[in-house]
Amino acid sequence: MKTAQTLIAAALLAVAGSSFADGRWHGGRHGDLLQTPQEHRQEQQIREGLRRGELTRQEARMLQRQQDRIDAFERRFLADGRLDRHERQRLQELRREAARDIQRERHDREMRVARYDGAYGGRWVY
Repeated sequence: MKTAQTLIAAALLAVAGSSFADGRWHGGRHGDLLQTPQEHRQEQQIREGLRRGELTRQEARMLQRQQDRIDAFERRFLADGRLDRHERQRLQELRREAARDIQRERHDREMRVARYDGAYGGRWVY
């Protein structure tokens, strides 16, 4: 009985390990796409910049559209079931450009202004 449980556990670990071997996982807002840690981090940075007021809503929308365009490229490239070297390089280039844009927009001294909203129990709205 213990041998069977050990074999099942080993098989599950092997399957789980192989699915994470390339550094990608299912999740995020992508649904059927695999999301890289870099994509996840960029989307977190956009949300965090918006929450802290470092990004205006317009900047956050522009950066999110850029992420959506990268996802569209990835879907198009993966239509044949694999990424060739040139497609992978293009995606990396687009992701690096997006990372630079996020960094630039978060530190451009253009901030969202908070206002006091007394209608909802007196709170600051950003």
